[in-house]
Amino acid sequence: MRTILQRLSAVLVLTTFSFLTAGAQEWITIDSLEYLLHEEEDLNRMSYTATVMGYVNGIKVPKILRTIKLHGVEYKVNSLGAGCFENCSSLTTVTIPETKETSI
Repeated sequence: MRTILQRLSAVLVLTTFSFLTAGAQEWITIDSLEYLLHEEEDLNRMSYTATVMGYVNGIKVPKILRTIKLHGVEYKVNSLGAGCFENCSSLTTVTIPETKETSI
């Protein structure tokens, strides 16, 4: 019994540590689209990205933003969440902005 409790405690500590080091996440809704904002540090450099996660209010033609600015930070919208429009029966088109990739 003690071994099981020790293992569960270790899993809880590791899970908490993983959650805290994964980076901050925040939800925002703009023009009926829900975005999940991600802040992650990679090699001592912060990365700010966003994922389209869904919609509210039965939008017909969603326009996905290229970037989102919140609290003075600009997030690059770089992905669509799995099934983000699957239950939107009134959806006719989705407008995805052109991107211009640059390398540093």
